[in-house]
Amino acid sequence: MRLRFTIRDLFWLLLVAALAVGWWLDHKHAEEANVNQALQLESDKSQLTEMRKELGIISRSITKQATPQPEQPIDNMPIMHPPKDYQSMPNSGVGK
Repeated sequence: MRLRFTIRDLFWLLLVAALAVGWWLDHKHAEEANVNQALQLESDKSQLTEMRKELGIISRSITKQATPQPEQPIDNMPIMHPPKDYQSMPNSGVGK
């Protein structure tokens, strides 16, 4: 008994083989992309951790520098006296 294949049968076989190879290549590329994405994610996580550490150091430094100084009570404020020749100063507007 001899098997007989028509051209139509060979085209179907070629179509099935092409679909299988196409699926395999797509699956392989998708897997590589997932591995690359996972590596990039790990790299981004480590960079983010380093940035958070640096930000914490900078934030603590700024907080220490920006600590408000206690204000002097009004009773201890120096009294500003006008100069002795205040009325004779030009453009003072006083005494004219």
